[in-house]
Amino acid sequence: MTVAFDVLDKISKRVAYDVGHGLQDDVRQEIWVKFLLYPPPNRAYAWRAAKSARNSLWRHEQRWWRLRDEGEGALCAGLGVRVKVLAAANARRVVMPEEERLERLRANHRRWYHLNLDDARANSRERVRRHRARQAVAA
Repeated sequence: MTVAFDVLDKISKRVAYDVGHGLQDDVRQEIWVKFLLYPPPNRAYAWRAAKSARNSLWRHEQRWWRLRDEGEGALCAGLGVRVKVLAAANARRVVMPEEERLERLRANHRRWYHLNLDDARANSRERVRRHRARQAVAA
């Protein structure tokens, strides 16, 4: 069983809406190429395939922009030269200090559990222990 065309179209529109206006058409095209190559059997697979196509295109564009910023020669050069240019660009990147990284994590409420993994693991173990104790009493 495959997913209907109108459902796939809505999924492709929704995923393409998340990117900027300049890439929406390209993203929709990549999504449909993926849908045609690998017909999704269900909606969950269709969503994953659409997001995968969007992310793949975004990574490709990011790589191209980084090469463009390195100069004209990087775009016209062979693959070996491009790899060296990207490696050199990665080496020049500024690494975020640990304090700033933690401050950003604190500001991002969705990822608060990364702040102290030991406490999170201890809480998880305690929750599992209580659950198993309740299951043992109920049985």
